Amino acid sequence: MAMMLAVEDLVPGVVLHRNVTDPSGRLLLAAGVALTEAHIRSMEKWGVVAVQVCFGAADEDRTETGPIPPELVQETKRQLREIAGFLENKKSIPRASFHLLTSTLNSVIQALLDHRGELFEEVRLISHHDAHTYDHSWSVCVLSLALAREAPSVGLSGAPDYLSRLSLGLGGVFHDLGKIFIPLEVLNKPGALTAEEFSLIREHPQRGMNALRTYESVPPMARSIVLHHHQRWDGKGYGPASGFLLEGEEIPHLVRLVSVADAYDALVSDRPYRPGYLPGDALTVLRQAGGSYFDPRVVQLLSGAVPDYPRGAVVLSKGGWVVHVDRAVRRGDPLRGTVVGSLAAEGQSAVGEEVTLTSAGLLCGGTSVAHLARRLESLWHLHPSLEEHPLALHSFPPWDTLLRHHFRRGIPVMP
Repeated sequence: MAMMLAVEDLVPGVVLHRNVTDPSGRLLLAAGVALTEAHIRSMEKWGVVAVQVCFGAADEDRTETGPIPPELVQETKRQLREIAGFLENKKSIPRASFHLLTSTLNSVIQALLDHRGELFEEVRLISHHDAHTYDHSWSVCVLSLALAREAPSVGLSGAPDYLSRLSLGLGGVFHDLGKIFIPLEVLNKPGALTAEEFSLIREHPQRGMNALRTYESVPPMARSIVLHHHQRWDGKGYGPASGFLLEGEEIPHLVRLVSVADAYDALVSDRPYRPGYLPGDALTVLRQAGGSYFDPRVVQLLSGAVPDYPRGAVVLSKGGWVVHVDRAVRRGDPLRGTVVGSLAAEGQSAVGEEVTLTSAGLLCGGTSVAHLARRLESLWHLHPSLEEHPLALHSFPPWDTLLRHHFRRGIPVMP
């Protein structure tokens, strides 16, 4: 039996089902290898999001790849870190660095154009979310490009030409460039911002555009994306220092794509004050904001592509089953998966069985076991008076080790 596991969920001893390559494209780990702690740390370093693992014999000569080769992902992030470093040290960005990034983004664009899988495969495999701006920028870049590929299906312009795709790619990676000039204590503040702090945050679009102004190789539309990505559909956003606001169709459609991609990635990413949202929960927030913050057609486009629970997600049922999602779950569809553990004694007999659950039977979910545990802790934090079932873990290797590591208290009993 093979399963997709998030890298943050891996434990030593798990066996790879498919090959994993390193950033240079060479074989890093072959199918059949039993992972060590060093292997897991290496994959985290290289930005691997998830891998296929097996319980039994592994497939041979199969490589775990997404639409974008891992070496291209790593090289793009390396270049973004280098450019961020120049600005953080108050140095100008060498023009050669811009030319190199442009060339690399062309390769990213072509990889997405050549890949004809479902849009969500791009969303799922773009990046491991963390606090680094360059990782967020990479995610927004690839998601924006993936959305642009499908935009004609909801009446948003025709297929973008070369210059538009390049502008979208550059605008995506540089959209938050101005945040480099904002103090970290403001960017990472866990509580509410003061009026003065929020005023600083509102400066980042203009500051980012100013940093790009002297580079002729950056197309005007890329600069426009950086300047206007916080404009709102209802005209109440921000961006230019002049206070000039755009509304509705006045906002270029490429800017609208980046705005939604930016908000989606921010929602599904962990923050100091909350765990990341599940994709379906993030989409609910975006749908509520469609027509005010965002072009509702772009939200519709993303909603049609992103499932509530991706393949490889882990959910906790109200009866205490820990269920690994075997296939992506679209909005309103029942969830099918394998019970990999039970946190309640009465659910022990179902471990290892395939089950079907409706939303009414779910307590909490996460994109990984670690994410599920963080979301469950936030549930305890919000509802400290909840009663709890005692923890009685029943599972099988390697899930038993994984679940014992992350779950340390009982199951909240929802009213």
